[in-house]
Amino acid sequence: MKKYSILLNLVAAVLLSMAGLSNAAPPKVIKMIPQNGKQDVDPAIEQIRIEFDQDMNSDGFSICGGGPNFPELLGKPRWLDKRTLVADVKLKPNYEYQMSINCQSYQNCKSVNGEPAEIYQVNFKTASTALQEPNEIGNKVKILSISPDINTPLQVGNSYEIAVEVEYSLKQDNGVITLVLQRGDVNPSVSSTLGNVTEPIKKGNGKLTLKAKIIVPNTNSIQVFTPLSTIGESQTKIVDTRVFKVVGNK
Repeated sequence: MKKYSILLNLVAAVLLSMAGLSNAAPPKVIKMIPQNGKQDVDPAIEQIRIEFDQDMNSDGFSICGGGPNFPELLGKPRWLDKRTLVADVKLKPNYEYQMSINCQSYQNCKSVNGEPAEIYQVNFKTASTALQEPNEIGNKVKILSISPDINTPLQVGNSYEIAVEVEYSLKQDNGVITLVLQRGDVNPSVSSTLGNVTEPIKKGNGKLTLKAKIIVPNTNSIQVFTPLSTIGESQTKIVDTRVFKVVGNK
């Protein structure tokens, strides 16, 4: 009888655990840049950011909509980190935009537990003119290409040279762009940084390619960052990022 009692307790514990997963709260959008509903969005902005209240599955996303009021996307939207989805866009002045994060037909914005995010309707309108002069918009950095292709998974244990071409704009006289490669999983016993390379840049617009060699560790992904900072800057806020999937990990 004792064995049966233990078995029943284990079954009950598993069922409770499964019930807890099935009743997990769906993710919610808690922040958007530009602000959702705003009627004077700067048409000069080049990126829409969506932030969720919990860690998300970066294998997919759903940005729903179409027609003339859907923002013009420049490239494929991507996950900046576990909770932030970003899309590069080109906006028109004095124009109303509409879209949604998830919809009835497509619900690929999911938590790490597979729970679809609540449908989030987006509506905003741009101002009639740019709120800032073009030369006042600020410093920028954008990843143009990565070799090997970012959609090609990297193999654990293999050696790769990661080459990243970036385009930048710098207002100050001097700055630096750094290529940072980090393992995607959280492992306190191992350094997350796999390599970094820094290149100085001068005031103006330009392109450059940064390269770093790595041996792929046993991880689930490798994150690629290209922060731009000015001389004497204590905190870097200008950064672009991509993520490699890793296969062969145990």
